[in-house]
Amino acid sequence: MFKPNEAALIAGRSAFLDRLGATLLSAPAGTYRHLEIALSTGGASDAPLPGAESLEQRRAATLAGALRARGVRPTGLAVGLVPGPLGLVTLTFRLLPMPGEGEAGR
Repeated sequence: MFKPNEAALIAGRSAFLDRLGATLLSAPAGTYRHLEIALSTGGASDAPLPGAESLEQRRAATLAGALRARGVRPTGLAVGLVPGPLGLVTLTFRLLPMPGEGEAGR
């Protein structure tokens, strides 16, 4: 997804991000799609997470910015870091009721 040792996205991933953004924006009536993106840091589960200027933090910001540029609302997106194999990106999708349309936070 990213250029080696850089926070920049590989140019060929644009179509994937376009489809991902479109999927997040196409929820059934009364619901919204929420995406959690976890970028692994390469550390053990008890290792401290990288600092604010780390490559992992910059990659997380780049990915969030790319999806925001495609119209994904901040309320439909969470991006963060987790311990685990370096280079692993985990996407977790949730379909949630719009606030006031049912149980919020389900």
